[in-house]
Amino acid sequence: ILAFNVKSVWRQMESIARKWAYERLKDTITIVDEEDFFIADEVVDQILELDKENGPLDIVIGKGVHIDASVQLNRRVQIGDRSRLTGNVILGENVHIGVGVELSTYPNQTLQLDEAVQVLSRNILKGNLQIGAGSRIESGVIMTGSDDFPLRTGECVTIKGTSYLYGCQVDDGLSIEHSVIKCSHVKAIRNDDGVIQPVRYILPTPEGLDSVTDL
Repeated sequence: ILAFNVKSVWRQMESIARKWAYERLKDTITIVDEEDFFIADEVVDQILELDKENGPLDIVIGKGVHIDASVQLNRRVQIGDRSRLTGNVILGENVHIGVGVELSTYPNQTLQLDEAVQVLSRNILKGNLQIGAGSRIESGVIMTGSDDFPLRTGECVTIKGTSYLYGCQVDDGLSIEHSVIKCSHVKAIRNDDGVIQPVRYILPTPEGLDSVTDL
């Protein structure tokens, strides 16, 4: 029995909880650094149950990863170092999450990554959104959805460059690059050769330009 009224004992308790989780999971999934990770007890139980029903899982958890209680993992999921998953996050099979990714929701929202989605390093995905199967979110992207304006992408969508999407509906097969798009339907339009036209360099109309002057 420990009384956690000082920080050193609190850290000791965290270490004990981490060891318990590691001992339960070490033969089921790969945890890169047994001294630096957090997986909520509810997710530990979920992993063990999933292994009974659908093992082997081939899940890899990187160094410094934080996974909260409402997260749902799946087979062949890889989560890169220092990524943080909080809220109602649902991952399909073969999802790959890069280094330093943030996935989060507010209560009563769901963030879902369908099968074989890739979210590369240091991206931020927040709120009510769903990324379709086989899509690839490259580095430098922020995506958000709200209760009133959920974000939904189709399958095999690529989003890259310094891009921000909020509350959009994106058709299958689209490539979006260096764009800021809010509350819009992004349609897949095919060129004469049948190739889907890429979407690039879309920016909203600027406001407050009269506040910016030369020095």
